[in-house]
Amino acid sequence: MLVKIPAGVSLPSAAAISDNATDGFRAVAEPLRRSPGANVLVVGGLAQSVGLFAVEAARALGAKRVVYPDFDARRLDAAKALGADVIATVYASDLAVQEQFPIVVEAGGLPDALTFALRSTGPCGICTGVSAGTGDKSSIPLRSMYMKGITYTVSRVHARADLGAALECARCGYSHPDQLITRQVRFQ
Repeated sequence: MLVKIPAGVSLPSAAAISDNATDGFRAVAEPLRRSPGANVLVVGGLAQSVGLFAVEAARALGAKRVVYPDFDARRLDAAKALGADVIATVYASDLAVQEQFPIVVEAGGLPDALTFALRSTGPCGICTGVSAGTGDKSSIPLRSMYMKGITYTVSRVHARADLGAALECARCGYSHPDQLITRQVRFQ
């Protein structure tokens, strides 16, 4: 994991990039490379900073529009400050889908948030799960996903694989991970 911090990237930004920011970055970078300028939905919730970093990365990588539903007012404010269209949302199994997106990031961490994310993924779309908070027994609508051609990926971030690209995005001034840091502590 040791990499040289590029000039122009602050130490707090570099610290954030090494994990959560890279997770948010990887969730949108490859899908946006395949579909430049696509609209992105980031289902916010319990994977708090990762969802917000995904919003920031999507904006930095050229998403036409980023929509961020969440149940937390502070995260909604942060996502709005990052340029997302925000929607105060309480996830429920019957939550109506207003729009489908080619790129979806599930950072909700709740079974109903996962259901909403998958139902909000458009035909031949990509949904990336960054949260393991859905428990061991989540219901995934495989037949519906198959018929729509949805690709669903879920995994922990392999930060080293995307660290260079995420650092370059910050070095060029497209992303500012330090803006999402709410607290700094001294390393002793």
